[in-house]
Amino acid sequence: MSKTLAFETALTRREAIRERIDSITKQLGHAPNLDTLASEAGQELQRIKAYLQQSGGESNMNINQQNNLKLYRQRHEAAERLHQEAKSFQEPLRAELAQLQAELTGMDCSCSLQDLLSIQEEMGQVEREAERIRQAIADQEQKMESAWEAVPSIDALIEKRQELLAQKEIGEEIEADLVTVEKELEQGKQALKKARTRAEAIEEQADEIVAGLNRLLEAKEKRAKELRQVVQPNAVKAFLLVRLDTIGAEYAKAASTLMEKYSHLAALGNILVKRNEQDRAAIPWKTALHLRLPVFPTASCRKLSVDGVKWYNPEAIAAEQQALQRLGVQL
Repeated sequence: MSKTLAFETALTRREAIRERIDSITKQLGHAPNLDTLASEAGQELQRIKAYLQQSGGESNMNINQQNNLKLYRQRHEAAERLHQEAKSFQEPLRAELAQLQAELTGMDCSCSLQDLLSIQEEMGQVEREAERIRQAIADQEQKMESAWEAVPSIDALIEKRQELLAQKEIGEEIEADLVTVEKELEQGKQALKKARTRAEAIEEQADEIVAGLNRLLEAKEKRAKELRQVVQPNAVKAFLLVRLDTIGAEYAKAASTLMEKYSHLAALGNILVKRNEQDRAAIPWKTALHLRLPVFPTASCRKLSVDGVKWYNPEAIAAEQQALQRLGVQL
């Protein structure tokens, strides 16, 4: 399986799972609450038990009480039936939803640089193939045009013969010229017929070739559009997420090391001050100007700044874009 196909298969499956999850979520969102239905059925059952206890048992009931009991039981049966129907409908959906969510969580839709470059190479190859097909279609159209341009015209000979016939009609001696023109005209008709037959044959064959090429082009253009608009953008996204995870892990490790170093410094400072309070001013890192800490863009940090904390750097963004372009990533 090619890298493009493997990623595309995973991508297609992921989108199908998401669509199904959305569909199930909507169905469950419009479905009645099972706990509420179970509670209502339970309340009806408790009403029956209380009524039996109040009446001293079913054997001691009069006709009116028996009718009331019958009504309570019907209400309980209806509530229980509604609960069971809702449960039978919802439980398979909830089980499927849990399975799909687990599959989605465990699905690997990552994309390495090698995979991404492979996808982009296929995209470029398909686009180049589409361009070659377009050129082949243009060549066939030019071939047909050239074949028809090669068909000779006999209009001038026809007009010459008409003029000679007119001269003959008014008594001029043009027999020799007329014989010559009629001979040339006959030869021209034969050449015209031959050239037209050849042009028609070329056109017929070219039409068939162009029809096949157009179908090939349609398939290539469809594939190129799919790669350009769906597969490649998602592959870039997946690659960037992998890159984020990698750098994020390095960042977390560096932050952890920084925290350890800060604790070490704070401990030493505390020991120094405890020995002699007057030494507090001697600690160089007690002010933010001397101890430079990275800014973490949390909500609490933003509250400490009037202008807010900018967690991005335009120069860093430009540098990262250039680095990605050097790797061959088409952003």
